[in-house]
Amino acid sequence: MMQQSLRHRQHGTVLVIGLILLLLMTLIGVTAIQTTSLDERMAGNARDRNLAFQAAEAALREAEQNVTKTSTPDLLPKLTEVKPDPQQDTAWDNYQTYTGTIQDIINKPTYVIEKLADLSSALEFKDVSGLYRVTSRGQGSTATAVVVLQTTIGRGNPD
Repeated sequence: MMQQSLRHRQHGTVLVIGLILLLLMTLIGVTAIQTTSLDERMAGNARDRNLAFQAAEAALREAEQNVTKTSTPDLLPKLTEVKPDPQQDTAWDNYQTYTGTIQDIINKPTYVIEKLADLSSALEFKDVSGLYRVTSRGQGSTATAVVVLQTTIGRGNPD
């Protein structure tokens, strides 16, 4: 008689423990899915930023070639009084657009070439005829990934 009442009480305990284990496994599964989703978003954002960097770098290299290979520096596009805001698309609309092709980007990168004051004599650069600042802006596959790069180039004397 004692055996039968003890066995009768144990049936409910197994059910409760089984439900608790099922709940714990569900929580672990949901957490794993959330972590995986976050990892995928981070990887996508890193790829997007990398695309934006590559686009800005390509435009910067093209602008550097324009500075070093153009025979008349006065024909280079110059920066206006207002510096472009890297986050505003419209501020970059009037500048040079990269002529090459880059896959998976939302907009072609742009760049601006600014002729700086002639400091070559003051800095004792005998072989430099002019200094130029090049600023480029690239976007990735979304408009939120923006990279702005800037460099200064010394243009060699023709003699």
